[in-house]
Amino acid sequence: MSEYAIRGIIYMWIIKQTEAFQDWFEKSDKRLQDDTLEHVEILRQFGPQLNRPYVDTLKGSSIINLKELRFNSGDKVIRIFFVFDPDRNGVLVIGGDKAGSGNKIFYDKMINKSEKIYTKYLEERKKEIEKEQKKIEKKVKTKAPSTKKKGK
Repeated sequence: MSEYAIRGIIYMWIIKQTEAFQDWFEKSDKRLQDDTLEHVEILRQFGPQLNRPYVDTLKGSSIINLKELRFNSGDKVIRIFFVFDPDRNGVLVIGGDKAGSGNKIFYDKMINKSEKIYTKYLEERKKEIEKEQKKIEKKVKTKAPSTKKKGK
């Protein structure tokens, strides 16, 4: 197991998931769920440094660092599309079974879906950040010392 040690602290990557990924996962059979969790754990341990045979970078997407987690589960050829977001969290975007479909058709469809789902994820993330920023600004204003001088 390879983990990053920063000043003696072991670092594991944070892995998030979109609703689309969660829906796909919940509809999957038990074996596929177990295999998925096993491979997501490997991604969590290695983060962006994980390469083939587990991960490959995808071409043809507007998402610069869109990648696929690659594994087989029984007779299924599974691809989980993911990306590391601006906060360096792994985001599981969507999963699918590539078996029996042509490469071009499968990847065109999955990349298109991934771009839409990830765009939505980033929009929601931006709203959350703005909401948190407003809370912080409100707290700072209520705790700020008064600028009025006390009379003698």
